[in-house]
Amino acid sequence: MSFKDDIEDLGETADKQAKMWKVYEGDICTYWEDKELTVKPWPGVPDPSCLAGDIFDIREKLDEHIAALVQMNAQRQSLPFRTDFQEKMGLLSGVADIIDRWVKVQNIWSGLISVFSGGDISKQMPTEYKIF
Repeated sequence: MSFKDDIEDLGETADKQAKMWKVYEGDICTYWEDKELTVKPWPGVPDPSCLAGDIFDIREKLDEHIAALVQMNAQRQSLPFRTDFQEKMGLLSGVADIIDRWVKVQNIWSGLISVFSGGDISKQMPTEYKIF
């Protein structure tokens, strides 16, 4: 391999690294920098307990960004950024897991509300009704 080939390879590597970092820092990190989940009270429950707002858009963006990080992390040019990419993947995966669990609990909760708000359950199981 000649010096010219080495220089071209170095230039291509630097270009790919710059593009990766731009996606990481400019798209992914910037997007999550000030993103907040909306939590509102459930009807009849005074404390905020229900995920609301654009939760499905947030979940979709989490999947998109995790996939982008996995793809970038697999490239040989990502070596200088692997720690950053892996930390962000871990953080975003953790957030996605929490949201999935929260939505699952919220769905179960909404089903139980109709059961416990009915007259029969509150009369047959008054202690459990109060706890719920």
